[in-house]
Amino acid sequence: MKFIGNFLARDGGQTRGTVASFRAPGPYRAQGMTRTSTTTFEATVVAELPQQLFRLDSEAGPLTASRSEEAKRLGVHIRTGQRVLVQRASLDPGRGIIVGVAD
Repeated sequence: MKFIGNFLARDGGQTRGTVASFRAPGPYRAQGMTRTSTTTFEATVVAELPQQLFRLDSEAGPLTASRSEEAKRLGVHIRTGQRVLVQRASLDPGRGIIVGVAD
């Protein structure tokens, strides 16, 4: 037996074998799932959830969101009842990212 790395050669080690390919398939996309536009809109913070998540209420309905990396870096504090700017997630309409505080 001939091993190449952690894999057994296909030809049993007789000649310079090739290693079986274990590449993952292309990006998964469920049928019928479409991307929504990434527009920014205002929402109100209803509750603070564990793991730095927030429950928001907007005109489009309730959603769960976290702070963007930039908001975390700048130390933006978010409180219950505050109006925030939200960008909806592209594949999950119930999730979003808080990109700033509304004026």
